[in-house]
Amino acid sequence: MDATAQTVSCLLCILCSKPKKLLTAVEMHIAMNVLFNNQLLYVIDYPGFDALEILDKRNGRMGLLRGATAYRIRGEFSQFLAEDHDQDEFEDFMDIYEAVLNQPVSLH
Repeated sequence: MDATAQTVSCLLCILCSKPKKLLTAVEMHIAMNVLFNNQLLYVIDYPGFDALEILDKRNGRMGLLRGATAYRIRGEFSQFLAEDHDQDEFEDFMDIYEAVLNQPVSLH
């Protein structure tokens, strides 16, 4: 079987609030976009679900935001990341969002 035809389980089933759905590798690729990735932060956009996932690598916490909140924070991140910042400025910016990063990251 071709790799693109193989189905894989995905966290996107959490976003769509439906019974667990299997997506092909091609569908997963289309369904998510990495907006930012560095040693401190990982931001993934799920445009088909109007959702944004933020992973703070400093403390192993993440948050999944949807709707108007995702839209607002997506804009704030885009505006902030359009300019160069040192690590202290970057960490200060991330600290603003600490309250929404309420899920521990775990490997599975």
